[in-house]
Amino acid sequence: MAKGWEYMLVLLAMICASCLAEDLASLLRQRLESRIMEKRKPDGGNPCPEPEKPFPCRGQGTHCIPMEYLCDNSYDCEDGYDEDREVCTAARRPAIEDIESFLDAEASWILPKMFGVSPRKLHKVAHSLAVSENVSEFKRRLAMSSKQATILKKALKAIGDGDKKAVQQLVSMPLGSWNEVQYIFGKIIKSGFE
Repeated sequence: MAKGWEYMLVLLAMICASCLAEDLASLLRQRLESRIMEKRKPDGGNPCPEPEKPFPCRGQGTHCIPMEYLCDNSYDCEDGYDEDREVCTAARRPAIEDIESFLDAEASWILPKMFGVSPRKLHKVAHSLAVSENVSEFKRRLAMSSKQATILKKALKAIGDGDKKAVQQLVSMPLGSWNEVQYIFGKIIKSGFE
């Protein structure tokens, strides 16, 4: 008879554990969904509640469109924001957070040598790399000298050509930075930044 009770207790414990795990999973799922929805509120991030339509049009409350409607030469937002030149340029570039992280890690040499700016301008450089169509526009945004813009163009050409030594000579790039430089600027160059 004792074995029967032990079996029943083990079975009851397994059922309770299963229910508890299911309740815990449900609670965690609800918390995650709540956090996602909180981020999508206008004061906490993206106001678009539907994941299949994550791009918010400006000035239209919560009018949202699918990502595939961005930069397709068709105005889907009333004000044409989905075809905005800067939005479309940024859509082809690495995320600004990735650019900022890269620039921050390489700030001691890349900001003064490649862009001619102080580390205080890190965000402005990252933003300008994300939205400027070309070096001329980038130069204008940062108020770069013609000499510094020429150095940048030469460095970009060397990066595009895979010429590590030329980049080192032009902008004093440390040897250990080459892979990251090639990765980030490779993406920026492929998007038409010349």
